[in-house]
Amino acid sequence: MENNIEKNVADNIKALRLQAGLKQSELGEKIAYSDKTVSKWENGLSVPDITALCALADVFGLTVDDLTKENAVENLARISGDEARANRANEIAMMCLSVMSVVLVACFVYTALWLFQNVNFWQVFVWMVCPSALIAYRFNRVNYNVKWVNALTLSLFLWALLAALFLQFINYMMWPLFFIGLPLQAMIIISTLFRKPKKPRR
Repeated sequence: MENNIEKNVADNIKALRLQAGLKQSELGEKIAYSDKTVSKWENGLSVPDITALCALADVFGLTVDDLTKENAVENLARISGDEARANRANEIAMMCLSVMSVVLVACFVYTALWLFQNVNFWQVFVWMVCPSALIAYRFNRVNYNVKWVNALTLSLFLWALLAALFLQFINYMMWPLFFIGLPLQAMIIISTLFRKPKKPRR
């Protein structure tokens, strides 16, 4: 049993170091040990003491117990995957809450004007599409940057804005506004779907 633990520790240190792209000397610097000591650990010639194991666990983002078990690299990948899924779920939840906040404000404005001013400001539900589309655009741009989603959300913002302006001032018959949307739509498509990111200068 003890030999298995020693072998697991040796194999895990080497595998985790290689996965992190570290040399033995670089790993040694991080935990205040020499590269020769790290080499002995990896070759099973010696075993890290509890202080070294704690330092290694901190560097690789694992527990000391994980270092003594088989396949620490696979366990780390599983943990990272679980954390990524949890973070993604939290981000989606935050985006939905932000959009729902916009809807709530729109409902509050509509209700307040209806009750206290006897005004049927139904256009507010068209206006609310604009910030909602921008929230969705920013969420995608920051987290995934899927081109067609960027194009879709910006297009939704554009036409919702033009429709809101037209409906807000419908007595002025501002239908030519929609002609402005055509070149703007073309610009959105070109900038989101066809423009390639610039390579950084060396």
